[in-house]
Parts: sequence; C-alpha cells; structure tokens
Amino acid sequence: MKNTRYIFAYSILCILSLVLISCSVENGQDGAIGPQGPAGSNGIDGQDGNANVIASDWLDIPGDVFSGVAEMNISLSEITSENINTSVLLVYARTSSFPEDVWPQGQTTLLPVVIRSNIDVKLQMDYFFTMENLTIRYWQSPFLEFISFPSDTQFRYVIIPSLTSPSGKNNRVDYHKMSYAEVMDFFDLPL
Repeated sequence: MKNTRYIFAYSILCILSLVLISCSVENGQDGAIGPQGPAGSNGIDGQDGNANVIASDWLDIPGDVFSGVAEMNISLSEITSENINTSVLLVYARTSSFPEDVWPQGQTTLLPVVIRSNIDVKLQMDYFFTMENLTIRYWQSPFLEFISFPSDTQFRYVIIPSLTSPSGKNNRVDYHKMSYAEVMDFFDLPL
C-alpha cells in the first residue's frame, strides 16, 4: 500500500514535469488595434493652487525725509480682518544701498530685519498690517532727527490665506523658514 502511494505520487510528479518541460513560452501574434472609443465627458476645471495668494509687484520707496522714523503706507483693499487673523503676511525688502558685507548685492530679505552698521548704530526695517493698510518702517537707533529710506530700496508683500483640510487640521507650511526664492517657487510666482 505504501509502495502504491509512492508510485502514484512519483507518476503525478513525472507527468507534471513533462507538461512543464514541453510548454513553450512563444507568444502568438498581436491582434489588430481596435477602433478608438468614444471621448469621455469634460470634468470641471479646478482652481489654481495659488489663486488666493496675493503678491504685489516690487514697490519703490517714497523719497521723503521723515522725522525719527521713515514710514511707507500702502493702501490695500485685499486686507480684511480675516486676512489679518488667519493668513500668513510676508513683506520682503531688497536694496543695494549698504556695503556688501552688511547687505549682499541681490539679496532679498524677509522683514523684520536689523542691520548693524557698527557696535553703536542699529538700523531696522519692519512692518505691520492694519485693516486695509500696510505700513513699512525704517529707523536708526539711536534715533536720528531726520531719516529717509535707503535710496534704491524696494518692498514686496505676499498674503497667503489659511488653508484648512476637511478634517479641520491646519496644513500650514512655515513660510518664514523658507527663502524668498523658495516661497516664489512654491506658489509659482515671478521673482
């Protein structure tokens, strides 16, 4: 009985081996290409990923002389209480008015920025948003009686509305840690 089992198992194994060895991997000829199917319906176009991002052009500074603190006020209809409370508001500056070791040529910097021209003198540029207004300030410490913005300074603002996922979790990226070029590239904006 035991031998019969071995003979039967051995026979099955031999038959399977013969079948596998005798099979060929040849493919038949490809069939003819069938007719084109009907076109599908057009979907609804999606909204651009940066459609809600507001970015200004580069803004020239006023040539005025100010007492104590130089200020540039920009009227913005895009600023709402919602923008102030939930959006990321960035202001960038570029200038070539300072020596290369203080402000490298071609550098664009996120405000606020403190510039030390020597141990005793500190220059500062900062900004604040209020309802429908952006104020950019420039001053020196110790205060000068009269001051004006460095002659070729320009500013640019970017307003990035808050994005919230359906789960209610905020999906913010820390744009303050990104360089100017990285932010512009992220939103596909011109430098």
